[in-house]
Amino acid sequence: MKKAISFLFILLSTILYTISYAEVTPLEEVDTPPRVIKAVTPRYPIELGKIYEGRVVLRFVVTKEGRARDPEVVRSVPAGIFDNGALEAIKKYRFEPATKDGEPIDCMASMSVDIEIEGETTPFDSYKASEKGVEYLKTGEYDQAIKEFTEVLKMDRAYSPGYSGRGMAYLNQGQYKEAIADFNEAIKIVPENGYYYRLRGHVYHELEDYQKAVEDYNKAIEREPDMIDAYFSRGEVLRKQGHYREAIEDYTKVIELDEKYVQAYNGRAFSYNRMKNTGNMCIDLKKACDLGDCRGFDSAKKAGTCSVPLNASPPISPAPSSNGRMYLRPGVRVRSLAGNISTSASPINE
Repeated sequence: MKKAISFLFILLSTILYTISYAEVTPLEEVDTPPRVIKAVTPRYPIELGKIYEGRVVLRFVVTKEGRARDPEVVRSVPAGIFDNGALEAIKKYRFEPATKDGEPIDCMASMSVDIEIEGETTPFDSYKASEKGVEYLKTGEYDQAIKEFTEVLKMDRAYSPGYSGRGMAYLNQGQYKEAIADFNEAIKIVPENGYYYRLRGHVYHELEDYQKAVEDYNKAIEREPDMIDAYFSRGEVLRKQGHYREAIEDYTKVIELDEKYVQAYNGRAFSYNRMKNTGNMCIDLKKACDLGDCRGFDSAKKAGTCSVPLNASPPISPAPSSNGRMYLRPGVRVRSLAGNISTSASPINE
């Protein structure tokens, strides 16, 4: 009896931004991330004489025309078996491109290819089913999101976005034990995904287990070295702990990556204030005010702290510190379950 075999791409890994493609916009800078609108079945190497199950992780550019450009294999298991088929298939994929300022743009992406025997359900079925859960997350209907992702996991117990999505719902409801359990499962399935470590790190932050939070955010930033939220959130926790010099370093990095990140100016101003550096504090508060948040600057003016006219010089960063640290503060971002396709908004300050 001839077995029907289908090979379906599913989006399991974070759509990553990378500086190795200088002309490609990082995901963190887009307004709307790319989305798969047409999947293609990879060619199976029938000369193998047997059925394999495996995975190929690809990196490529999603162009503004909605096509995959310059694909390359990041890793594969079994090594080399399905690489060519995956590379051929991704070139036939079609995407809704990322956008910025209302215009389609090129964006860096990473995608996993899962190859397995077709049964009653497939990985793509799980991906489609999880979309309801994502919508419930966006609208804050966390009980409904938990139900949807639980159903997804009944279809496919190895679908990591199901665990991360349900974990996010548990996290937002303060069910930290359940959230950690789900993020643990997601990490087991896709250990290269820094977004899962980021989410679990936030749970530890809420539980005030800072050591575990630091460990998770170190792992997250190792996998995504320019994760802007990681720098901001690390600065937040360092500020809370009184490590103001180190916090300033992280806020400064955030501002280097996004000069309109208003919360970073506020956080850095608070840290400068604690270090009794009033001049730089006022400069940062004024910049935050210019970006639309004048609460700190108005309070400082009312108190007479920032009554002296400000010059346009940027704040002076302190000397680098050798202290290792990382923490990720939560935001209203939903980069999606696997850190892949979703909408996002700026992180919130406390």
